[in-house]
Amino acid sequence: MDTNLILVNDNIFVKEDGNAFTVTSLVEYLKINNAKEIIVTGLLAEKCIYNTLLGGKELGNDMYVIPEAIIGKSTKSTRKALNKLSKRDVHILPLNEYCDINN
Repeated sequence: MDTNLILVNDNIFVKEDGNAFTVTSLVEYLKINNAKEIIVTGLLAEKCIYNTLLGGKELGNDMYVIPEAIIGKSTKSTRKALNKLSKRDVHILPLNEYCDINN
C-alpha cells in the first residue's frame, strides 16, 4: 500500500469480475454502513470502471466518477465511456469540484 494512504479499517474486498458490486461482502458492508453515494476511481474506464458504476446504479446507489482519477485505453475511449455514463445518470465529478466540496 502507498504510505500516503490512511487506512480506516482492515476490510479488503477482492473483485474477480469487472463489476465490483458482484462482491457480496462489499455490497453488505456498504449496506450496513448506509453508504449510498459511491465514488469510483481506478483503471480501465471502458471496462471495470464502467461496469462498476452501472452495477452500483442498479443497486440504487448515487454513483460518481472523478475523470482525473481514472484511466482508459486511450483519451478518446475514456471520454466516450464518460459520455455514455453521464447519459445513465452517473455523476461526473471533476477533481476541482470534488476538492471544493471537501474543503
